[in-house]
Amino acid sequence: MMSNQPVSSHNNTLRVGILGVSNAARRALRVINRAGLLLVAVGADDVVEAEKFVNAFLEDTIERQTELTAAQQQKLGGLPVSEASQEDEKVKACTYEELVVCHEVDVVYVAVPLEERDSWVRRCIRQRKHILTSIPAAPSGDVLQKWVELAAVQRLFLTDDAVLMQGTRMGRLWEMFSRTGDNIVGPLRAIRVCCSCGCNDHCAMAQCNTCDDEDSQFGVLGNWGWMAVAAVLHGMRYAMPSSVLGRALRRDESKGNCVTEFSGELLFTDAGPQEVTAYIYVADAASSSGGVGAVEQSLTAYGTTGSVTLHDFIIPVPDEDGSVHLTVASHDAVQGKQLYRIVRHEKELRVNEPVTFAELPWRRLRDALSPNPHAGASRLASRFLADTEEATECMRRSWSIQVVVDAMLEATTISTKITKKDEERGRGEDGNTTKKA
Repeated sequence: MMSNQPVSSHNNTLRVGILGVSNAARRALRVINRAGLLLVAVGADDVVEAEKFVNAFLEDTIERQTELTAAQQQKLGGLPVSEASQEDEKVKACTYEELVVCHEVDVVYVAVPLEERDSWVRRCIRQRKHILTSIPAAPSGDVLQKWVELAAVQRLFLTDDAVLMQGTRMGRLWEMFSRTGDNIVGPLRAIRVCCSCGCNDHCAMAQCNTCDDEDSQFGVLGNWGWMAVAAVLHGMRYAMPSSVLGRALRRDESKGNCVTEFSGELLFTDAGPQEVTAYIYVADAASSSGGVGAVEQSLTAYGTTGSVTLHDFIIPVPDEDGSVHLTVASHDAVQGKQLYRIVRHEKELRVNEPVTFAELPWRRLRDALSPNPHAGASRLASRFLADTEEATECMRRSWSIQVVVDAMLEATTISTKITKKDEERGRGEDGNTTKKA
């Protein structure tokens, strides 16, 4: 049982509690302290389950720390293994309810299944907790809108971690299409995102910020699709698409008929002087091909005179110096003796990403909150307050992603109904004969 008394130490450190024991929770366990916050508790359905989860994490941490070389320890600031273990041992195991009402928790990372989220998020808001959710954020845009309205009144921060994962390299990509600077690709006209998951550890890491709800209606749209939409909307400055098209290319009947392979398009007609079309393909290749599949996480943005490609855009694979690459291609029309020909010029642009992708959401969350000078006036007052403008913008971004993903999912449902109806007619099941073309 956890104490509800405030902790006198760590007055300026955000204290985090994790609600749930999914893979998303497992990743958060590993990075919260490294990002400058303090993990204090993990909540599960019962204390025994939470204790098993925390103990498994501690064993894994000790094993990895034992394997660290002297050079690796120096990179971590020379932190001795014993000190790191003492920090980890402060993590308490508790139930969901105990975590939500605990005054030692400032921020709750919500990683419970979607069907349980509405109740627990509302309870967190009533207890003045800031909230970061794994993806997908909510069961629907309508539910998320209710959370946003409740959180805004209390000056609470509420968003999903995908919103906070757009780092330096993504910003540099979209800068290439600005009207100033080194724009050699022209104004933005199209975006193509391709994400497929194979069977390797690197790819598995890309999906461990999801809620792990295998029966979730979203399927691949709740992980790869969510990250793809987040990247596209980031480039479109969160303007909403005027139309959404989507097709479920494959479903998994063993998991509630959820989508495992998706292809769709977003059309933006009001985001600038020219229309922009985003093409999105996402697939759980491991499920769709019996455990064997290609791995790709690429985003290419096309201008009128060139393109920019970001490889491994969900999880970067940096060089030894920490830099990642953008491939910039431009095209020139050269007059030949009789015809024009198009000459392609390609170069690699190096971008330094100072913060690892896993830590980025937590560092940005930390920077978005400031100590509340009036926290002692009420036992329910939050120790930290969100900047109203920034919090509102992050909540709007999360809602925008949710609404677009909802629309993509709805489009696949409509497509499925049409396909099934046509198939029945093709077999003559409606009582009519089928004419040959």
